[in-house]
Amino acid sequence: MYGQFGGTERVTFALIEEQLRRGAADLLYIEGGGEALSLPPNTRTIKLAGGRMLNCIRPLATYLRQERPEALVVSSWPLTVYAVVARYLSGAPTRLILCEHNTLSLQYAELGVFHRLALRASIAVAYPSADARIAVSSGVASDLAKLGRISTSSISVIDNPVRWIAGQESLADVAVSE
Repeated sequence: MYGQFGGTERVTFALIEEQLRRGAADLLYIEGGGEALSLPPNTRTIKLAGGRMLNCIRPLATYLRQERPEALVVSSWPLTVYAVVARYLSGAPTRLILCEHNTLSLQYAELGVFHRLALRASIAVAYPSADARIAVSSGVASDLAKLGRISTSSISVIDNPVRWIAGQESLADVAVSE
């Protein structure tokens, strides 16, 4: 039971549940003011930071360096960009899968020119270094490609709800198949 969560959270929980059936899964989170989550059994939770999202980069890099997970799935900008930086700082060989669930140009349209430039530049620099890029619709993929001036063909569209691709054993296999 997920309670009152949005689409990103439901997709994340579906991924965790499926990954737990296939092995192990950690849920990394940033403490915020939201309601408590009802997690699938056997999910290891790791708090990266409290307060500002930017504070998660160093703890995430430490996690990647120490735990060396096969793959890391990160949803929603700017966390996706922070994950790219953290993986670089960690030196870990973790496959990085970046997911977008929203049309970013619309989501951040009201925040001004500086924010839009930061959005565009960070996507253009960070997203190409990921092992896989996923969007939940072709519209989200087109928007992401346009914002970051990256090829639409480099973004996989996996419509919600997430379904495992036949023959793949884990989240890490998604990055390999890209």
